[in-house]
Amino acid sequence: MLLFSVISAGTAYSADPFRSPSPEQALFFAHPGCLYDNPQEILSLKVTSKNRTEEVKDLGKLPYHGTDGSGNWSKRISCIRVGKNIHKVEAYSKPDFKGDKHEYGPGNHDISGSWEDDRISSLKIIMVKDKEKPAEKKEPAKKKTTKKKK
Repeated sequence: MLLFSVISAGTAYSADPFRSPSPEQALFFAHPGCLYDNPQEILSLKVTSKNRTEEVKDLGKLPYHGTDGSGNWSKRISCIRVGKNIHKVEAYSKPDFKGDKHEYGPGNHDISGSWEDDRISSLKIIMVKDKEKPAEKKEPAKKKTTKKKK
C-alpha cells in the first residue's frame, strides 16, 4: 500500500521538517531547490508494502493546492528528496510509466532546468532489498569408515 499525503498548511516551523525524508519516504516539491511557500506544495510518498515497490500510475489524479494555483501533480515536480532506504525513484514523462524515464537514488535532486522539470507524470518507488543473510556454513557429511577385517 502506498501512503501519500499533501502536507497540510497552517503549522509554523522553526526548522525545515522537509530537509530530510524518512528512510522509506520520497518528497516531491513543486519549486526548484526543494523550496516551498506553503507545505501543501510538497507531495510525500512512503513505501509500506511487502513487495517493496510502489507505483503512482498517474500524478494527474493527485490534487495540488499551492500558491501558484490549483490542479494536480502531473508535470509539476521540480525537486525530489529520496530517503536512504529507497533504491531508486523512476520518473516517467507520461502516465502509466510511458515516455521518457529518469532514475533518482537517495539524496536531493533539483531537476529544474533539466528535461524532467515539470514533465513527470508517473512514478515508481523501489525500496532497497533487505540484506540477505549470509548462508550458514555446513560441514561436509563425514563418511562412515569401516575397518576391514584382516
